[in-house]
Amino acid sequence: MTYKILALDGGGFRGVISARILKEIEDKIKPKKLHEYFDLVAGTSTGSIIAAGIVIEKSADEILKIYRDDGEKIFPSHKRWLRNTF
Repeated sequence: MTYKILALDGGGFRGVISARILKEIEDKIKPKKLHEYFDLVAGTSTGSIIAAGIVIEKSADEILKIYRDDGEKIFPSHKRWLRNTF
């Protein structure tokens, strides 16, 4: 039996990069959702925020919205980088 395991690393606000890659994966696996596609999802630091979003059935767009709307509060040292990302 084959399992699909997703491991997401930390890195602070750079987690937005992982979330954008997951958006591309999500587009390719439609109509399946990320939580339906992966058998195991785990993460550390910002990766755990993304992993938690996936297991509570959030879409990649919803996860990206967390970074867009709350990124400055969660990762205050990356304000300049945040403004140039979106």
